[in-house]
Amino acid sequence: MNKNVAQHKIQYTKFPVKINKSLYLLLVFQFITIFSLKAQLNISVYINKARQEIMDNKNQKAIERLNTVIKVKPNLYDAYFYRGIAKFGMGDYIGAIKDFSETIKINPFLPVAYQYRGISKDALHNYNSSLNDLDIAINMDINNSQLYMARGLTKIHTQNFSAAIEDFDKSIKLQPKNEDCYIYRAVAKAGLKNYESAIKDCNMAIGLNQFKTRAFVRRGLIFYEQKQYKKAIKNYNLALKINPKDAYAYYVRALAKYKLDDLNGTLADYSKVIELNKYNALAYYNRAMLFSQSGSLNKAVADLKQVSQINPEHILTHYNRGQIQTELNNYHEAIADFSKAIEIYPEFGEAYYMRAMAKRKIGDIRSAKTDYDIATKKLNTQNTDSSNIAINTIKYRRLIELEANFNNNFIGDDKIYSVFSGIDPLPDFFVSLNQNKKAYNKTNYMGINDIINEIPKPLTPNIAMFDTISDNNLLIATVDSIWGNLKKNEIYWFLIGTIELRNKNFNLSLNAFSKAINENNDFALAYYNRAYCNLKMIDFINSIDQEIQITVAGQKKPFVAKTEMTNDYTKILEDYNKALGLKPDYAIIYYNRANLKVRAKSYTSALYDYNRAIQLEPEFAEAFYNKALIHIHLKEFKLACSALSKAGELGLKQAYVVIKRYCGK
Repeated sequence: MNKNVAQHKIQYTKFPVKINKSLYLLLVFQFITIFSLKAQLNISVYINKARQEIMDNKNQKAIERLNTVIKVKPNLYDAYFYRGIAKFGMGDYIGAIKDFSETIKINPFLPVAYQYRGISKDALHNYNSSLNDLDIAINMDINNSQLYMARGLTKIHTQNFSAAIEDFDKSIKLQPKNEDCYIYRAVAKAGLKNYESAIKDCNMAIGLNQFKTRAFVRRGLIFYEQKQYKKAIKNYNLALKINPKDAYAYYVRALAKYKLDDLNGTLADYSKVIELNKYNALAYYNRAMLFSQSGSLNKAVADLKQVSQINPEHILTHYNRGQIQTELNNYHEAIADFSKAIEIYPEFGEAYYMRAMAKRKIGDIRSAKTDYDIATKKLNTQNTDSSNIAINTIKYRRLIELEANFNNNFIGDDKIYSVFSGIDPLPDFFVSLNQNKKAYNKTNYMGINDIINEIPKPLTPNIAMFDTISDNNLLIATVDSIWGNLKKNEIYWFLIGTIELRNKNFNLSLNAFSKAINENNDFALAYYNRAYCNLKMIDFINSIDQEIQITVAGQKKPFVAKTEMTNDYTKILEDYNKALGLKPDYAIIYYNRANLKVRAKSYTSALYDYNRAIQLEPEFAEAFYNKALIHIHLKEFKLACSALSKAGELGLKQAYVVIKRYCGK
């Protein structure tokens, strides 16, 4: 068989030339004097605090503060600009572009706004539009060295190295001591294979700043491109002496050591990358390939498992793990991996072939024959096609590329959420109960305003996504003491149902909510909480296993029986529908019903409900977030990233994790 896909080999990554965010975030405050804050003093204080938070890498706090300013002064371009800077720092380039565009709409004569919008577009690979913005900025401010440097970087990304060098020359003429510009010009010169001059530029950068780790790393990369691996390693060592926690320096040093057949050194460097950044899929993958080559097959499988959790659609991970599982005689696991590779990329002839071989090993001859025939047909098509389309499509390249995140595990000032846990929708809300606490005082989307005055003090209703610790016995005693000998009406039963729900006494809770509805069949929140309770009971039933005793050879032995999954949502949907019929302006009910529809895989209908919730409550962050996840599932990434940007702007920190994974590419 013709093997067109490289297996059991180290995967390389392009040596990236990325925007130095910290550099730009520092430089932006050089332009402060062009802003005019004629608003009230408190607005000035808010703006200045937000600027400081951006400088301190507390971007989420800055966004929240600037949201407040924008509500008070919606035409203050400074607030949009700084919020755009904060979003840029969080990796939310779509949201940043939106804010910079609003800045330009209010004040079209601000070169720094065009500059940052151009840089943000560059980060999204929208290079032509980026260059257009940077051209406008330069025409407004022809003596700004940073603008030429930014445009030069974008020209590098378009492989226009000669034009990039011209821009870097202009930038250096205006600011001769900018070491970053020398490094970028070295990249452009290396792109033209003018290595000697590129090395000189790296030397200039080091002469200006002998602690510039990126200059040593870049000089090492230039030596690597010339196959001078020992010189490359020497430069990486110098960089690591300055910064022993530079994950990228360890990674490129591993590549150079591999070229010199230093497998132990290579393995040690990949392990160091993983130690510094446990979400680096490329390091796990390459280490797995080394383990495979050295015969440590189980270790290779373990590393490839990590890769598949970080990049679930990386086709070579599933394919190579399938091959290793075959070597371990784990044929069923191998078949599962080859099947996943085929699911991701149906034209993958080699995966059909390997799955056929695994199926033969387990005696599934008929199915193996089918796979073999498909493999033969697909591989023959690839071999006779002079352009080898099946292998060289953009889609295929995307499926074999791995994300190589060499940054620290932080986004802004917040620790990154583990991508290994998957990305799940945010859960439902329910009406809860507290004592001597202020009721949730947000707009009507939370759906409790109508009953706040109905609930006697000291009890207060609240909305919760997760239950909080409370003395439920005290709450029941309080409710009973309030009612005493009075007739137990719908409010009483609603409160009892809510307390029992928190106790996870689902049957008692359902019974109480039903009694509340019997007392008042127009009680929307009773239907709402009853629906939530029914769903929680289903989840609880599905989560437990039953241990029973069986007799084997005259002896009783325990046997764990899996509970049959229960997924009948009919009654739950009926309750949500009834609640919405009574309260069609409660966004919270649309949100819960949308979550239910996601469970039922009714995605289009769920999107309608999330959108309706957002129409009713434009700041419903959770609805934006969950809506975005559906768009991701449907491969509608532009819509997803826009919704995630809004969710992040509204304070949902986990939105930036998903943005980082799906939107900054």
